[in-house]
Amino acid sequence: MRRLCGNGPQGSPVQQREASTWPVVVLPGLSCYAGRRLHKRLAERGWQAKGLVCKSSAQAMPTHRPDESRLPRSGRPPRLIMYCNIELKFRAAALDTVRQAVLAAGGQAQGVLRQLDTYFHCRSGRLKLRQTEGRQTQLIWYRRADLVDARRSDYLLVPLADAEGVRDALAHALGIRAVVAKERELYLWGQVRIHLDQVAGLGNFVELEAVLGTGQAESEGRAWLAELAERLGLDACERVAVSYGDLLASRE
Repeated sequence: MRRLCGNGPQGSPVQQREASTWPVVVLPGLSCYAGRRLHKRLAERGWQAKGLVCKSSAQAMPTHRPDESRLPRSGRPPRLIMYCNIELKFRAAALDTVRQAVLAAGGQAQGVLRQLDTYFHCRSGRLKLRQTEGRQTQLIWYRRADLVDARRSDYLLVPLADAEGVRDALAHALGIRAVVAKERELYLWGQVRIHLDQVAGLGNFVELEAVLGTGQAESEGRAWLAELAERLGLDACERVAVSYGDLLASRE
């Protein structure tokens, strides 16, 4: 028994050897339960075991507790964050006039995004995989009422490393509802995202999205959109209640 441990009581034969000499001990036929009891008994007698191995499992049993501060409290991965927007969408005959109005209103240009959105059939809300040129692909689930007036949209964003693999898996599991290709000019006006969209097969659109922060009331977002729509001259434009995926799917 004295040779089962790296450090023993003062004066023992094992004490004359370095602790690293005995990192793990293999005990043939010893069950994991019995190994733990043995480790406890040795500790009570002043021995410090480095590790024990059960022949049945062939895995070293750690003799220390894991750092629980590094583990989730629930033992599960943290949940995704649900975001919230207030949104409006308009058809636009020409984007040039709107673009000039956006810049005159103080909108800050953020560049042009070329996006491919694949919509999947789903039981609740809408689910799409968004591939943006030069950016990480995202899986987006959102729930939004089909209203022409400003409406709330709750959504989840999931960054993806294997876009094509996830796309193929969802296509087999759920089926593809529509594929939307578009070029989007992005502007920021305070907490409002302004999208000037050219959508293949559908035409030109303007989207306004007020991004709400924690604790902000929906009324704030609605007020921003009402003011901005007036400043951009969009009040006379046709409002759109549904997604681009819905518009394309309805044509098929």
